[in-house]
Amino acid sequence: MKFEKKVSWKFAIALVLVASLISTTFVYVLAVSPSSTFTITSGIYPGAPTYTIWKEGSNYFAKDANGFIGYSGIDAPTVIQSVFNLNPASVFFKAGTYDISGSTVIAYAPIIIEGEGMSSTISGGTLKVNGTEIEYNNAVRNLHFESSGGVIQLWFNGVVHGIIEANHFTKTSYSVGIPNLCLTDCLTIRVRDNWFDGFNMQIIKINGTLATPPLHIISDNDFGSTGVAFPAYTNPWDVAAIYIKGGTNWGINILDNLAYLNPKNIFVYSEAKNIIISHNQIACGYDNYVIDLLSTHNEIVGNYIWMIDDAKGAIAIRDPGNLEGYEFYNVIEGNDIQGANSEAAIYGVFHRSIISNNILSVYRGIELVNSGWNLIQNNYIISLYVAPPAFYGIKETGASDYNVLVGNYVNGTYIFLALVGGHTKITACWNNTVWIEHG
Repeated sequence: MKFEKKVSWKFAIALVLVASLISTTFVYVLAVSPSSTFTITSGIYPGAPTYTIWKEGSNYFAKDANGFIGYSGIDAPTVIQSVFNLNPASVFFKAGTYDISGSTVIAYAPIIIEGEGMSSTISGGTLKVNGTEIEYNNAVRNLHFESSGGVIQLWFNGVVHGIIEANHFTKTSYSVGIPNLCLTDCLTIRVRDNWFDGFNMQIIKINGTLATPPLHIISDNDFGSTGVAFPAYTNPWDVAAIYIKGGTNWGINILDNLAYLNPKNIFVYSEAKNIIISHNQIACGYDNYVIDLLSTHNEIVGNYIWMIDDAKGAIAIRDPGNLEGYEFYNVIEGNDIQGANSEAAIYGVFHRSIISNNILSVYRGIELVNSGWNLIQNNYIISLYVAPPAFYGIKETGASDYNVLVGNYVNGTYIFLALVGGHTKITACWNNTVWIEHG
């Protein structure tokens, strides 16, 4: 009987131990290597990502959603790429610096990549997301990208739908023609609530040859760049915060961004049409136009533009050389423009309307270049400078004609109107000293 009691006592102890293990099913203590402890609880941010990557000392580790450590080592690109090669649905980077200098790590859509904000740093290399234009549910958020100027920090390639949000991009040196963020052959991408700072020249580059017109939204970002002199560059797009290259029936919305840039930066340089630029606050432009569009079918509405250090002007819409006049359609309305300029504050081939813009403290106002059938209405143009004869309020050049000027107020410029069109009409405009009722 004593022997039987001894067996029962051991059996009871075993039951207690089993019960204890069951009650801690979702707690994983990595006691030997690595030393970190994580609690994985479904439904709580970041939930249970497919893979979590973290760093301890000089070692990098990756565990799956069940806590199994699948990869580890001292080479961050190898550990990260090993995880991405499994096509995980989500990857979470714990706080730490992931040095991928000289490397491009490639993730495959669909994927969600997240970090812990400024404390999760992808350093020195490129994070690239490849897609095949059929995968949805892609995102990169809450990461800090840091590198020298010669590195594309984040690259979406062929991604049909995605979100890039709440990231911090920093460059430690200038490099000509290398953006922080590149979107190539992507269809619908939202770039929002990101912060770009440091030694930035070209910041976002959008390019591709898709047959389906892409639609991207770039909104609520903070664009910054140091005031240090740029290295020599050749093309205006080399210094564009947003460069939209090529394409035809694009649809890009650039909304509610704050851009306090290096004086030599351009805010937007575009070779594609159907661009909406609305309600941004922008300061830059030395020796360039702040917004420079080699395209048509654009709307530039409600922006505050401060031209720094004798910019050429605030807005230029140029003839791409392959369109007839009737193919142009542009609206420039409700913008506040200030600062000294060497060319026109608003310049180019418009063919539609320039309405209710406040153009203050400028040398030159609005210039129409080979442009007709425009409505120029209710613009307020004031120069505070002693104006030589080269200055003007509103001017036609080239073959401009058939324009209508209504209710414009121009004061302080030496020349109010310099018109060449025999059919251009003027009604109720103030010409610095008197009203012109009809003309």
